Amino acid sequence: MAHFFSTLPKTLIAFVVIAIGFALMVFNDPPKSMCDSQLGLFQQGQAEFIYGRNTLPRPLAPELFVKCKSANTPGGCFELFQRLKKLSDDLESVSHQCSEAVAVDPALRGRLEASLKLFAKISWGDRGPASGTKKNAWLDSNDLALFCGLKKNSTRLYGVEVTDQWRKDALVALPETEKLDADQLFENSIYSTSCDSYR
Repeated sequence: MAHFFSTLPKTLIAFVVIAIGFALMVFNDPPKSMCDSQLGLFQQGQAEFIYGRNTLPRPLAPELFVKCKSANTPGGCFELFQRLKKLSDDLESVSHQCSEAVAVDPALRGRLEASLKLFAKISWGDRGPASGTKKNAWLDSNDLALFCGLKKNSTRLYGVEVTDQWRKDALVALPETEKLDADQLFENSIYSTSCDSYR
């Protein structure tokens, strides 16, 4: 066998060794698709907030949601809104053809649904607004733009039917709604905000 290899040209041996090495690399770490790369970048960007990686053993999101909901003030919701803004921006960076690869993540789906429900709750308050003109409570234009961005990204990832169900669930869970019919409930909620102004 050694004699056989000694008769082969050195360039042929080098070529075979390189080819075998390349095949092993591809086998052990196959090339990633564009969507795999986008999903990886998204998960890396949301590591601390949604997944609890990097320097944190558990995700920040649950704690920030509780803090915002209980405080229901700009200060109490500031950090959560900053994180949600980054989430919305990161989702905007995912191309439409890769939406499905990102949407299958249950952690992301849970956070988006919880975010939209939280906006409905904090804008409604404990008793609901006195009228549709006061439906956004203390939320300013930046906050409403964030709500609209999250709603748009949710619809893109999960479709109108799913996000409509999220809306219905959020509105049914609001307090002091017994005297309102479905149309009044919608008109007095943040969901009736026109997002055309916040694009």
